[in-house]
Amino acid sequence: MADDNSTAALDLALYQATNQAGQAAIRSAILVSGGASVALLAFLGRYSLELTEALATQIPWALLSFVGATLLAAIASGCTYAALMGEARNPKRGRERSKIYLSFNWLAICFVALSYLAFATGGWLAFRAFIAI
Repeated sequence: MADDNSTAALDLALYQATNQAGQAAIRSAILVSGGASVALLAFLGRYSLELTEALATQIPWALLSFVGATLLAAIASGCTYAALMGEARNPKRGRERSKIYLSFNWLAICFVALSYLAFATGGWLAFRAFIAI
């Protein structure tokens, strides 16, 4: 019986640590992508009259990628909330995770991965635009 309790306690600790790590990844994705969007907007505001045509046509795509990355991370945050709500409503809490929890959890992971990909794309597009100066 004590072994079952220690296993359940370990499962709960791993579950909580995993959720905290996922939430940290979502926060960092929102912070980094949102910061990049603000930085590009500040650059555009400062140099809007001096931009070359090549730069003026390429920077908006980078900005769109950064904004998209922020949106994807925000959606991942919503999926995390839905996963935790699905788990809270699961009458068999414990070892067996509900299908709702697992589905939303994987969706959140995919959205964070897509957010990082969109951020990397925005960084690459911004780099290419600045090289064209």
